Amino acid sequence: MLLTIDLQSSTPIYQQIRNQIVAQVAAGLVQPGEKLPAIRTLANQLQVNLHTVNKAYQQLAQEDFIDLLGRRGAIVAQPSTANLQQTKKSFQQAITEAVAQGVSCSALQQLVTQTYQQLKAGKIV
Repeated sequence: MLLTIDLQSSTPIYQQIRNQIVAQVAAGLVQPGEKLPAIRTLANQLQVNLHTVNKAYQQLAQEDFIDLLGRRGAIVAQPSTANLQQTKKSFQQAITEAVAQGVSCSALQQLVTQTYQQLKAGKIV
């Protein structure tokens, strides 16, 4: 798993880790049931504090993207429609923010379609 951290970004490092793992799952680069790097290993690879990686993994587990197996590590969770309500809320918030910034309906539709196609083609956006 190849992740990169942008130290100049206003996005917290744990959130960058979380977002990149979700993007890799969405793009099909990481499959359900696949083991994720150990927290310490990923922290060393990214040269960040292990608590930062742990926070990212905890958030992913709370959101049901991964299953934490204690000392056996973490694996990518099987997709579940149970999370549809949370996804709907997040999507509605993102749309609300885009509309507040003046993005048109057609531009939003184009962005959704383009992003979906890129993910299905295995490209991380």
